[in-house]
Amino acid sequence: MLRILVVEDDETARDQLTSNIREEFPEAEIHVASTVEDAHRLIDHLISAGDGNYDITIDDFRVPGSKGDNPEGTTELCQRMPPEVLVIHITAYPNDAAIQDHMRQERSHRSGSSAGLIPKDPGWTDQVVNAIRSKLISDEMVNLFGPQGSHATPARHRQQSPGAIRTRCSLTHPLARLKGDIAQYWEGLDRDLQKRVRDTFGDPEEKA
Repeated sequence: MLRILVVEDDETARDQLTSNIREEFPEAEIHVASTVEDAHRLIDHLISAGDGNYDITIDDFRVPGSKGDNPEGTTELCQRMPPEVLVIHITAYPNDAAIQDHMRQERSHRSGSSAGLIPKDPGWTDQVVNAIRSKLISDEMVNLFGPQGSHATPARHRQQSPGAIRTRCSLTHPLARLKGDIAQYWEGLDRDLQKRVRDTFGDPEEKA
């Protein structure tokens, strides 16, 4: 099961985001935190229960450390996330110097496991959904072809990723389902994933 942690103190933004995620990924298990303290508690509980960690975290930069505090950075939460966890950063202050500095550090330390910075502009929740979908398709490609991807033979008996996409697609064979998802959601996939898809399958747009 796909596990997602949303760290956002603005109730309206939090509800809008979680509603969009549930609509697109109804099988996802979504936990929400309005403070950094709450987020640490949720992570600790998951780890102590032996359930691993979250697959994806969505962190607003300016979230109180605990209830009643002034908003502060959530950068310390990133340090708790293993490299395979996708960290999606959201903010209403994309030009803030401290945020830009943190993103530079993230790009150098996490590379492909960070979805970058998503400003809270119109349509921002759709961008978050696209980032989640890109991760799921990327994970499914690794499951089928291995980490190198481009010329490998599908591993039919490989265990599927926790968030393997099963919605809005009637195809049952894993490879056929993957290609169907890629074709359907192509425009929303991130550029690195689009390049991997072209290297593996060719250009979906040319075959459309």
